[in-house]
Amino acid sequence: MFTTPCGEKTDDVRFLAATVLVAGCSRAEIAQKLNVSERTLTTCSNTDEEFQELIRDMRAEVLNKVTGELAQHLALARQTLVRALNSKVVHAEARAAVAPFDLYFRSQEIGEMRERIASLEQQMAEQEEAYP
Repeated sequence: MFTTPCGEKTDDVRFLAATVLVAGCSRAEIAQKLNVSERTLTTCSNTDEEFQELIRDMRAEVLNKVTGELAQHLALARQTLVRALNSKVVHAEARAAVAPFDLYFRSQEIGEMRERIASLEQQMAEQEEAYP
């Protein structure tokens, strides 16, 4: 949990910190912007399971959104590839057409890996609970 300069613990600060971490800001920048210590941010990032889960969920949401947006462009990329295959100058069009396919399938693989890892973590947690 994050503590504000007034000593208040707030989920709003936690949510903001997670949001800007997912957006790519450094811990130093976040600490300064949210007026929390960088040490507190680092500690929460490394030990606070709820904070870690919030970050994972936010990243998954971003990934799903990007994947959906890429999927919307696949038909256009396919059409471009077909035109490129029939043209005499294919370099630029072919590269432009292939990139969305590559990104789309990579993002799908990442999403599937995330689901598999979550399933394995759940299985491990259940096994740990079964053995006192």
